[in-house]
Amino acid sequence: VKKKELITVFRMGDREESKDIDLAILTALLKGTTANAIDQLNLALTWDRVDIARSHIFVYGQEWPEGALEVAMMDALINDRVDFVKLLLENGVSMHTFLTIPRLEDLYNSRQGPSNT
Repeated sequence: VKKKELITVFRMGDREESKDIDLAILTALLKGTTANAIDQLNLALTWDRVDIARSHIFVYGQEWPEGALEVAMMDALINDRVDFVKLLLENGVSMHTFLTIPRLEDLYNSRQGPSNT
């Protein structure tokens, strides 16, 4: 095997372990792909895994293209991902500059929302 670092082993059987299969799959996807940080953040946001975003994506020295975190913030707000909103605020998104009138209108007019509504 040439790239052993890309192999992920997940043991099924224990009920406690089987709850974390999404964690194992997402971690394997992030290890095995050459996706940029923005795509990785979008994947973690879609899967609602702020723990993975915190430990694997928001690493020291990560450079973000201008506007990239604002797009993620918009998605987090629309999809009611409170922990991601907090993480993005901790990592440089300023609500003062983010929340413009057009963005506020987009949030109010969004047809998406949390799955429990």
